[in-house]
Amino acid sequence: MNSKTFLAILATVIVTAAGFLALYSYTTEKQGVSSVSEFATYFADRAYEEATAGGLIPIEGFDANLLMGAFPGLTEADFDEVETGASSKEGVYMYKNDTLVWQRTAGQPISSAEKTVTKVGYATLLRNLSVRLSQPINEQSDVDLLIQKLTDSRANGFEGCVGAGFAVMESYPRQCSDGTQTFTEFIGNELEKTDLIRLDTPRPNQEVESPLAVSGEARGYWFFEASFPVVLTDWDGRIIAQGIATAEGEWMTEDFVPFTAILTYASELDSYSNNGTLILKKDNPSGLPEKDDALEIPVLLGGFGKSEGGAGTFSSLSGVRGRVLLGPVCPVMKNPPEAGCDDRPLETSVRVFVTGSMGKPPLATTMTDGEGNFSFSLPPGSYTLQATGGQPLPRCEAKDITVLPGTMSEENLSCDTGIR
Repeated sequence: MNSKTFLAILATVIVTAAGFLALYSYTTEKQGVSSVSEFATYFADRAYEEATAGGLIPIEGFDANLLMGAFPGLTEADFDEVETGASSKEGVYMYKNDTLVWQRTAGQPISSAEKTVTKVGYATLLRNLSVRLSQPINEQSDVDLLIQKLTDSRANGFEGCVGAGFAVMESYPRQCSDGTQTFTEFIGNELEKTDLIRLDTPRPNQEVESPLAVSGEARGYWFFEASFPVVLTDWDGRIIAQGIATAEGEWMTEDFVPFTAILTYASELDSYSNNGTLILKKDNPSGLPEKDDALEIPVLLGGFGKSEGGAGTFSSLSGVRGRVLLGPVCPVMKNPPEAGCDDRPLETSVRVFVTGSMGKPPLATTMTDGEGNFSFSLPPGSYTLQATGGQPLPRCEAKDITVLPGTMSEENLSCDTGIR
């Protein structure tokens, strides 16, 4: 074989190998989409169901901004190469230089739905999420799990992340990640004040009882005449106890000086929240506002919102009560339901939030009884109820409610088993 023949054969082999590699790459990429494409419609339907649960119903569907508003777990990068348009492809989202941009790919006519995510776009979005969250999509329950990860961060914050079973990181403050966002436990302003005053007991978010022993150390200039004020408030900022912290040593110094205090408060079994705040105020004999300072930490008030029926048992004034029901319990539901296929009561926790504050600790939490019943005493106002589900199922709803003066509202919460 001469050299020219050898080189010709070698070139043929290289070209053929390149062709196979290109075909393999193309096939693999397409398989990456097709492996989730059969679930794209289900994903789109579930996303629409969740996104419209709060009342937002866009006339022409959801674009990237609307979806990210409905699902804080979504990121701009998730929309890379997601197709948009009305009846046909009009454009595509591209994630470039850490920014999401939209590019038009079609000519006239221009529709008002040009940025709405298409069915093919939902398949690409699902593929992108599957890769980012390292979650294969092999069945509908995988889509449900993915949706739950995107919606958990909508309301529950750190406590919801922990309650959903996600791991808590070894840090201070503690952190919890659901795979889409990281949530940090609220500890007040302790870290900001650590060079001025340090608290040994109680610790942030610790449940306390009356009498409450307070101890720690503070710089000498935090005191005046060897003392400074300490205040305990309830969820509404109402002072329920106040006292004086006393220096346990020479206070006329800039060094840290140990202190102690004792606070007593009366329990309120019909209170609808056991959240409280412990406030350690810098003594300010001058009365000048610019010289005020304080350490504030959240605590849980023992004896508040707790009666035989659990935290938040309703009073005779106003509030809400209801049941948590689990369903469907049979694979094929009929109307009327067959015997044994009625929704069943669920023993789980129920939390109540002031409307718009679901990222913060709840006002109160209670466990349902064996019949799924729960109740809270609440002053008139707007609230959100949420039952705690599982990971990934059951998936429980959150419901906005209004409590009227002198009225016990009746509200049931549903939890979806995922059975179809």
